[in-house]
Amino acid sequence: NVGNNNLLERLLLLIKASTDEERRSIAEGSEMLMDVVTQIRKFLYDEETKEMKNIQDKWKEEARDEGLKEGREQTKIDLAVKLIGKLSLDEIAQVTGLSKDLIAEKASLKI
Repeated sequence: NVGNNNLLERLLLLIKASTDEERRSIAEGSEMLMDVVTQIRKFLYDEETKEMKNIQDKWKEEARDEGLKEGREQTKIDLAVKLIGKLSLDEIAQVTGLSKDLIAEKASLKI
């Protein structure tokens, strides 16, 4: 049981390891763990895996950019609604860059 705990601890350390050298050092002396190191290397350096990671990174970047865009748009809408009664609809549209129709629609939903 102690041997199994040690093996499990080393496996967890292996999973956390960030370099090949660190992985090999942890796996040293265990054929099973060395096999795990080989599989990790294949996964990390496989061209298909790299391409999938690049696609995921691109999606994350696009989602972040879209979220920022939506956040800026919502900020403009919030500002426009607060300006109702202080500025004309034309002035609000000019300041925020929003259409008068959108401002009117959002303001009526808030009021």
